[in-house]
Amino acid sequence: MVMVSFLFLLALPVLNGFTRSGEVQADRYSLETARLPDALASALVKTAEYRYPRPSAVQEFLFYSHPSVERRVRMAMDWKAANSVEPAK
Repeated sequence: MVMVSFLFLLALPVLNGFTRSGEVQADRYSLETARLPDALASALVKTAEYRYPRPSAVQEFLFYSHPSVERRVRMAMDWKAANSVEPAK
């Protein structure tokens, strides 16, 4: 049991990496289909209440199963700039 637990501990950053990759794809899909980058960014900022929004690269790699809030909001705003989306009224 100890050995299996240790192996899972070592595998956790790799598994988190797969999950982070899927979350990035989900965010991109959301931006492409809904075309509401401000809404996505607003929802992501709300998650900063229970998750530190600016972890270091090492912290994110080791402990985060989702991309950092800062990285996800920046991706949404970069997408908005590249796709000239009008702000919601």
